[in-house]
Amino acid sequence: MNRQELSAISEWALDRAGPDNLEQLAEELRDRLHPDKESAALPPTSGAVDPLPTPNLSSTSGLEQLQDAACLLLKRYLSPATEGDVVLLSSLLTLGAEFSMAGTREVVAGLLVGGHYQGLDGPNGPLERQMLAVLKATARDDMERESLMGQLQQLVDAQLPAEQPAISLSSDDAEEAGAVVQLTGEQVPQVNDPDQVFAFVESLKEGISDRREYSRLARISIRQADFIARAASSLGLVENLPGGRYKITERGSKMPAVADPAGREVRHRVVGAHPLLKILGLQMTDTLPTVPQLEALLTQHTALGSGTIRRRAQALRRWVDWWASGGR
Repeated sequence: MNRQELSAISEWALDRAGPDNLEQLAEELRDRLHPDKESAALPPTSGAVDPLPTPNLSSTSGLEQLQDAACLLLKRYLSPATEGDVVLLSSLLTLGAEFSMAGTREVVAGLLVGGHYQGLDGPNGPLERQMLAVLKATARDDMERESLMGQLQQLVDAQLPAEQPAISLSSDDAEEAGAVVQLTGEQVPQVNDPDQVFAFVESLKEGISDRREYSRLARISIRQADFIARAASSLGLVENLPGGRYKITERGSKMPAVADPAGREVRHRVVGAHPLLKILGLQMTDTLPTVPQLEALLTQHTALGSGTIRRRAQALRRWVDWWASGGR
């Protein structure tokens, strides 16, 4: 989100009269921040125990109403099953930091401590870094602000590639070129079972086209649907489009049905072609890599933070085990 867009949001808020319905204002803000995203109903608030302070509904200032609307939208992210779109979240965090929205402080603190979005990137960079920036912008005193600046620097340092990784595992192509393969975070599995990925691809062949449809079909959170879609993309089976939409690739359309035992060999070959499994060279070794070795591999070949690497290494080990069992 650039300065011109921020200015437009500010002018829009200032030009508005006092809203009759804060939820309607929140929906209007959501549409302005992410016009291509399908609208979803806000979670019910009547009768529920709210663990966070409620917005200041008595204010008549346009910018304070903007803050109220942003708080209401951010609350949806406390439950990933309600909202999980990282693009919209990144825009809301940008608003919170740029306008020093004190009301966003408690919600963003809950998101950061909850860890639901740890290791995820938005259009403006790592979401954790953006959350800390919001807390810094809304800090209550200089001491707290200085502490948060230190945490921000630690987070930035943790996301930089290690200068001297513990092991060196390069693909044949990288060795020939004298370089190390670098992968994005989205190319590293966040789901434990490749069979989930193939079931997802099959649902796309049957007509599912976006994250909300799939999350309802599979009875999983939108966030988990995103993890599965990214894994499918890393295998070259799916393209992830803006707004949480999916497009199956030619390779994905040729995948055999999950229920077809004869397709196991194809699925096994597809997983073995994943960039990380190719780097491991499993075909040429009799032993499987340990989790610490996989952590070292991810440290060398990605820019993920140490905490994220520990979790992703566990998932990658499951993929290795799945491959070693022949895809069973």
